[in-house]
Amino acid sequence: MTHLAKRLWPDTVASRAILILVAALLAFHLLGYWAYRVGVENLATAGQDRGLAERIVSIKRAIASLPQAPERDRVAHDLSSASLEVHWSKVSLVLGTAPMTERTRAMEARLKELAPELAAESFRVGFADDGALGAGEANAYKHMMLVSVRLDDGSWVNFSSSALGASQHLDWGLTAIMICFAVAIVVVALLLLRWATRPLRDLAEAAERFSLDQTPQPLPETGPVEVRRAA
Repeated sequence: MTHLAKRLWPDTVASRAILILVAALLAFHLLGYWAYRVGVENLATAGQDRGLAERIVSIKRAIASLPQAPERDRVAHDLSSASLEVHWSKVSLVLGTAPMTERTRAMEARLKELAPELAAESFRVGFADDGALGAGEANAYKHMMLVSVRLDDGSWVNFSSSALGASQHLDWGLTAIMICFAVAIVVVALLLLRWATRPLRDLAEAAERFSLDQTPQPLPETGPVEVRRAA
């Protein structure tokens, strides 16, 4: 195995330099691909969340325009989908006595950011696992968000859906990580190039010190094939 590795390892200055440059370019490409995937996923999540918030507003308006309770409940069920379940009732799905948590505050602010119309509405936000802690089912409902929007007559339109993603602004942390990785790749590539050309520098220094009046200093026959031949 060691013999095979030695045979496959580049044995010239040019081939070693090419290997280092290819490795650096590959690392840059992998870093760029990772950043691209993260950016695309963030944009997709932001678009889905915005669409969900706008649907909540439009469904609330549609149900509020209906005068009779049975019709409201039927329309609420008709407007439900796999990603957003809708119910109309006289009571809120989110208890008004439920304490506000950091999660609910963040989700309420996120809804107002995505759908500014909700800022003028009376609505409550909660999570299903907040009410399932005692039953040992919190993990099953960890990402289910509950939203209750109050109508003018005191009834409520209740929504249940997967929780919204975090606010997608320019992630300076991700940018800083990418810059650090890029700098690290360049530094490592430069160090490797310096290592690959070190035998040539040693040979050049030995040639400068060479004199017919002095005993020649032997050089180790290591490094690229060009240096081994000269040594």
